[in-house]
Amino acid sequence: MSTGNAFERRGQSLENEFFHRVDAQLAAELRARMEAEEQQAELAKVCGVQNAEVVAALVKAGIKPQTLAAFSLVPLVRIAWADRMMAPEEKAAILRAAAESHCEAGSAAHQLLESWLGHAPPASLFETWTHFVAEMKATCDSGHFDQLREGVLKNARAVAAAAGGFLGIHTISAKEEAALAEVAAALHA
Repeated sequence: MSTGNAFERRGQSLENEFFHRVDAQLAAELRARMEAEEQQAELAKVCGVQNAEVVAALVKAGIKPQTLAAFSLVPLVRIAWADRMMAPEEKAAILRAAAESHCEAGSAAHQLLESWLGHAPPASLFETWTHFVAEMKATCDSGHFDQLREGVLKNARAVAAAAGGFLGIHTISAKEEAALAEVAAALHA
């Protein structure tokens, strides 16, 4: 057996292994893309938003049809974390709102919410929520959207006031006021 032939076989083997890895990587990327498109289609169907960019941002943020109830609570989470700390009273107010929003304990939505209550989510999540709300406003019946707006603002104010203040003074911090203004602006835009 010649050494040249062995080197050729080894070279061919390495080349085959390389292309096998490339093919596997391309197949994994294709599967991931198809799965993301499927998730986007399913989420668009459930939430009623057809703007592909908004739906893609929701999927990128980890929102799925089964976690959409938690996503509706993003403005409350934003307000509670406005001063970089979550007071137990704020958490309790958010959990009350979650129960009213059918975000049931033990569900995927509630687990996602619990993670946001434990650690502040990235600012991009609130940004995604604002884009989602703009799409909802454009596609939703105005009476239904007005009810949604009033409910969100009522719960947002309850979270902002939950931690109280000293002797009832300054019950809502300046940072929480600013976060409330952001939420209100998104809902009125």
